[in-house]
Amino acid sequence: MPISIMDVDDSARLLESLKWIFADEPYCIYTFDNPLESLSLIGATEFPVVVTEHSMRKMDGLEFLKKARERSPNTVGI
Repeated sequence: MPISIMDVDDSARLLESLKWIFADEPYCIYTFDNPLESLSLIGATEFPVVVTEHSMRKMDGLEFLKKARERSPNTVGI
């Protein structure tokens, strides 16, 4: 089973670019433009790696990573 990576960013262009870049890689890339929506998946789905932007409209990246770590302590945040 491929490794799942979550990317949270409020730039739709960047998220689409990441999907394209990783299309041929052995990863499943899940992209979200809403950090609150993406938090609901952490814990329900295993994400070994979460990548987030620092400055987002609904929640900053550090706060997001803190909440993600609370829900999934083994997840690495970038």
